[in-house]
Parts: sequence; structure tokens; C-alpha cells
Amino acid sequence: MEAEEIRNIATLFLISGLKFLFAPFTAEFFHYGFWKSFLITTSGGATGIVVFTFVGDIIVAWWRHLMALIKSFFTNRKVEAIERAQKDKFTRTNKLIVRVKRRFGLAGLAFLTPCLLSIPIGTFVINRFFKRKWKILISLFISLFFWSFLLNGIAQYFQATHHIPGVK
Repeated sequence: MEAEEIRNIATLFLISGLKFLFAPFTAEFFHYGFWKSFLITTSGGATGIVVFTFVGDIIVAWWRHLMALIKSFFTNRKVEAIERAQKDKFTRTNKLIVRVKRRFGLAGLAFLTPCLLSIPIGTFVINRFFKRKWKILISLFISLFFWSFLLNGIAQYFQATHHIPGVK
């Protein structure tokens, strides 16, 4: 395997774990066939799901502490007071997520995660609402396989990057 091939696979693996929607089209850009693309994007997405499911709580706690630390630097308040006073903001997206959670539960959130929410954000949200890790993983893996099959099929069928001028 050449260094460029390893770099392409690593790039595709990383994109799959972070923003899955773009991964199949990136694989098609690298001129990978359906099954190679499916294997790499699915394994990258599955790795992202596992990492963010088990490490997500630590990342969220670290992020909140970091933001409180930055806020305390610019205000005269202590970090602990800022962390206690942090409130969740109700945005359009948050309201949509709560509506989907109430109406469709874990299956609905898992369905939206790989494609629309992104794997890290969707996994953080799901872990906040649901506690059974094995149930979360199974739901997210089923959704990932569905989206991977669908998006890789679309990317291979339309071969969009072959129609862009200057792309080999």
C-alpha cells in the first residue's frame, strides 16, 4: 500500500467518524468502488460511535469546564459558580431533537444521527437521554449500516465527482 492510499483511507475513516454525510462522496472522489467505500465508511462511523458513546460524557464535562474557565477569566465570578449556573439554551435544533425524542424515541434519534446530526453530536444527545449503552450502540449501528448503504449507493450511482471539471 502506498503512502497516498493510506492517507486517503485515514482521511475517509476520520470523516466517517465525524461527519458521515460527506464520507461516501469523499470515497467516490478517491475512486473507490462501492464495497471498499462501504467497508471504510462504515468502520469509520462505527469507531466514531463507540468512541463518542463511551468517551462522550468525559468530553462534555471537559468542554463545559473549559467554557466556564474562559468565562471566569472575563468576569469576576468563580469557575464553580459558572458551572453551577450554566443553563441549556433552547434553540430550534434543541426543540426539534426533544420533539423527535418524545415522538420516536431512541430509534428516531439514532436514525437522524449519522446523516443529519453528525455522529459526535447525535451520540452526545442520545447519551444524555438514554443510559443503556448496548441499546444505544445497536440502534446507532443499524442506522449507520442503513445510511452507509444508501449514501454509498447514491455516490456510486451518480458519480458526481466525475462531472466536476478538473477532477481526475
